[in-house]
Amino acid sequence: MEPSGPRVVSESEEAALVCALRDWLGAGAGIAVQPIQAGFTLFPEEERCVSGAVPKRRKEFATGRYCARRALLELGYPAGPIPVGEHREPVWPPGVAGSITHTDETCAAVAVRLEDRGGLGIDLVEVRGAAAILAGAAHLIYSESEGRQAQSELPPNVPASAAIFCAKESVIKAASSRAGRFLDFREIYLSFSGPHFQAVILPGGWAANGCWRVTGRFLLTLAQCGHGHFRSSWAPTFTPASAR
Repeated sequence: MEPSGPRVVSESEEAALVCALRDWLGAGAGIAVQPIQAGFTLFPEEERCVSGAVPKRRKEFATGRYCARRALLELGYPAGPIPVGEHREPVWPPGVAGSITHTDETCAAVAVRLEDRGGLGIDLVEVRGAAAILAGAAHLIYSESEGRQAQSELPPNVPASAAIFCAKESVIKAASSRAGRFLDFREIYLSFSGPHFQAVILPGGWAANGCWRVTGRFLLTLAQCGHGHFRSSWAPTFTPASAR
C-alpha cells in the first residue's frame, strides 16, 4: 500500500538525492527516496521488529522497508521481508549489499549486487538540525585532529560536526557486519579530501572510502568497505588523520 498525504520533502529535493546516489553508484544500482509517512505495509517478520515501537519509529521503519523494496525491485528482486540482523542492520537477499537511512522527514535506500561492491552504507542528515544536536557531543564522535582536518577541507557552509557524524554513520553501516559487531564512532579515524573521505577502522586496520554532497537542506554520505570500485574519481589516496 502506498499512502497519500502532505509532502514535507519536495519532489525537487527527492530528485537531488536520487541524482547524487545515481552519480555515485551508477545505472546498475537500485535507489529509492520517499517522504516518511504512515501506512506502508510490513511483512510479519518485519512487524515483529517494531512490535513495541512508538508510532514515529514505526513510520520510519516502514518507510525504510518500502524504499528498500523499491530499490530491490530495480535489481529485479520481488517484494519480500527485510528483517533486522544481529547488528541492527537490514538483512538483504543473498547476493545483495544495501543500506537504508532516514531523517525526521525523508528516507532513502540503495541496493547493489554484491559482486559489484563490498559493504555499503549511506547516511542522510538535515544540516542545521544535525549541527545543533551535535554541538555538545563532538568529543563522543571525533578527535580534535579529525575536527581540524575536516574544517580545513570542508566549505564554510558545512559544519565539521555534521559532516564527520554523517560520514562515520555511513562507514559504520558499511563495516559493522565485517567487524562482527556494531562499531563505535571513536574506532573510526576520518579524513576529508574535497568531496571525498577516507576512513581507517581500528581494530583491524580496514579502509573505507566514501563521498559526501550537500543537496539543499540535506547532507548525504556514502561509504564502501571491501572490494569493488567507486565511479568516477571517488577514491583518492591520502593519509587519514590520526586520533588524539
